[in-house]
Amino acid sequence: MNRTVWVLAAGLVAVAPALCRANVTLYGRIYAEAAKQTSGTGATKLDATSLDDPRNAGRIGLKVDQQVSDGLTVFGAYEFTMNAPSATNDFQARQSYVGLEGRFGSFALGRFEGAYKTTGGIGFDPFAYTSLEARDDGAMSGSNYGTNGFISRAFQYQSPLLGSGSAIHFQGTFQYGLDSSAGVTDADRGSYLAGLTFGYGDIDLVGAFAHDKARGKSNTKFGVRIKSGSITYVLQSERVAEGGFDPVGAGKFLYGGIAYRVGRVNYVAQVGNYRSDTANSNGSYFAVGIQYFFKSRIWLNAGYRTTQSDINSLNSRAFVVGMNYDF
Repeated sequence: MNRTVWVLAAGLVAVAPALCRANVTLYGRIYAEAAKQTSGTGATKLDATSLDDPRNAGRIGLKVDQQVSDGLTVFGAYEFTMNAPSATNDFQARQSYVGLEGRFGSFALGRFEGAYKTTGGIGFDPFAYTSLEARDDGAMSGSNYGTNGFISRAFQYQSPLLGSGSAIHFQGTFQYGLDSSAGVTDADRGSYLAGLTFGYGDIDLVGAFAHDKARGKSNTKFGVRIKSGSITYVLQSERVAEGGFDPVGAGKFLYGGIAYRVGRVNYVAQVGNYRSDTANSNGSYFAVGIQYFFKSRIWLNAGYRTTQSDINSLNSRAFVVGMNYDF
């Protein structure tokens, strides 16, 4: 133990001069929820109670940035999963990258949440990363080239906010390669994702596209979010060739929601459906609940979700009480 302490101390002394020159931010999210869930029907039905972080909301990360010249900043980050109630999924890689930022926007190399995932999608859903979320439950796509996962060994560009009287933002992710070993053939090399957000006043319009080169499949997404006083409306549609709510993975998603904020309480109701390209594998989603905000990044949530499918094993419902702390 003493040897370990001395090694850590020596390491901190060694990197201290560099840290003093850079801006270093430790950040993360701690989430835990108690839930009563039912999955499947008939012979496949399973009832369970849990206290967990089932959708891997928890994370811890380190961001650094340093100005290297007038108008040019180098930045980087490491981010890992952290499951507060359990020992599972801890310190699995999430995002990690290094890049440059300037008047042109930002350009980085590494591992990213893809442009498709972060355009609309999880940004539209107040219940994202909880058992109440629309993703993977019949209203939003899955897969790395949908609203799940990460893109490794990639380039990513993000534009500055463009336009006068409006806010236009573009994000693009290009998968350059998955393995640097000699002689390795990388089927995913050349896959790409793009997302565009157009904001005007209280209206945000989004569009996204993802192409998985290895499988020759593409996904598209369009959505709108409208804020009117204390009420927020969202509507989003997806046409996916992979990441659908069935084993085939091809079909159409439709997602809609309304949130009404009164003081510290946000009341949320969401619906969605999935129409498969094959017969007998369609699905529907419904969730209702509340969020109580102690601060903007500290909240309690409680609610109910039900997902119905023509495939019995995909049926599920959940009663949830959880707490989130972003720092």
